[in-house]
Amino acid sequence: MTPELLLSVFGPLGTVVAGYVATRQRQLRREIEELRSFRVAALHYIGSLVYLMASAGLTPPKPPEELGLDLSKVNDD
Repeated sequence: MTPELLLSVFGPLGTVVAGYVATRQRQLRREIEELRSFRVAALHYIGSLVYLMASAGLTPPKPPEELGLDLSKVNDD
């Protein structure tokens, strides 16, 4: 096989693969941004619930460590 033949066969294939990779990267970035915005909204909602519980004199349950919420200020009245 000559180099010209190889280039004519694999050149367009490389273009297709590069296009797929770029499209997939954009899709993954969008999904990551959606997850980040969901996490921020969830943390805000949980914080609001904790505040309301503490305001009502209830001791809120300890949130999972993965959330990174600090309830020490809420529990110290």
